[in-house]
Amino acid sequence: MKFIKSIALIATLLATSVNASQIEVDLNDDGATSTAAMDYLTINYSSHTTVNVGTNVVTTYAGVNAIGIDFGFLAAPVVADFGALVGCPNCGVVNTFSGVPDFLGSGFTSEYNTSGLGLTYGISLTGSLVAGELVYTGGTLDMYSYDFLGVAAAPTTYMPTKLFSTEFVSGGVFAGEQVIRTTITSVEVAGEDTFFLTDYNESFEDYMANTLGGIDLYIVQTVAAGQLAADIITALGDSDVNDGFGTAYISAPHNASITFSVPEPTSIAILGLGLLGLAGAKRRKS
Repeated sequence: MKFIKSIALIATLLATSVNASQIEVDLNDDGATSTAAMDYLTINYSSHTTVNVGTNVVTTYAGVNAIGIDFGFLAAPVVADFGALVGCPNCGVVNTFSGVPDFLGSGFTSEYNTSGLGLTYGISLTGSLVAGELVYTGGTLDMYSYDFLGVAAAPTTYMPTKLFSTEFVSGGVFAGEQVIRTTITSVEVAGEDTFFLTDYNESFEDYMANTLGGIDLYIVQTVAAGQLAADIITALGDSDVNDGFGTAYISAPHNASITFSVPEPTSIAILGLGLLGLAGAKRRKS
C-alpha cells in the first residue's frame, strides 16, 4: 500500500475522544497526483425531503441517491440523471467537493484536473420531527468518483463509481445547526488507495484493518432558525409539492463541511488493552 508523506495538524471535533484528521486524496490511484493534506472538504448541494405532518416521518435524499426520486406524487424526479446532478456540460460545479486548503477543487495542479475525475456523493436519511426539530435516526452516505468526459458524453446514462459506504450514527437539526455523523463500513475495490489519513500515514482501508477502528464523517452546516417549519407550511399550501394527504416535499440548498475523524491514539491503545484483557480472561476461563 502507498504511504503519504506530509505533516499533520490535529484539531478536536465535537467530542473529546475524536480527532479531526487531515486527509489526502488520490482519485485515480496512481500514487503520483495525490493532494496535499486537507483539513476538511466543503460542498454545495441540494437536499430533497418529504415530511408527513400526521406521522412526523421524514425522508431525505441528496446527490446520487436523489436521481429518479419523485416520492410517488411529484410531477417529475427531483434529479433527472447524473448529468443534471453535476451540472454538465460544466461538470465539477454542482454537488462536487473542494478542500480546505483547496488542493482538490481548483488550481491547475488539483487532483480533479490531473486525474480527469470528480468526487461526488449519495445521501439517504430517515427520521422524524420531535418538538419541531428534525431528528434523523438512520441512513447512509456513500462517496463516489466520476469521469468528467464520461458524463459529458452520456449524461443521461452515466453513473459514478462507488468508493466507500457509511452507516448513520446520529444527527439532526438543532438550534440552527445541522450535524450528521456516519461511520465508514466498507471501502470498495475502486476506493482502495484513494483516501488517506495524513495523521496516520495510511489509506482508509489500511487504518480500519490495522486499528480495528472506524472512521467517522461529520457533515456540519448552519440552518436558519424556524426555516424548516416555514418550509413545511409553504409546501402544504402548494398542491404541486404535496400529496394532499399531509406529506409535503421540501428542497433546500446547503453549504456544508465534511470532516473525517478517528479515535485518539490513546483511545485506540485502551481498546487494544481491553481486547487483550478479554482474550486473557477467555483463556483463563477455558
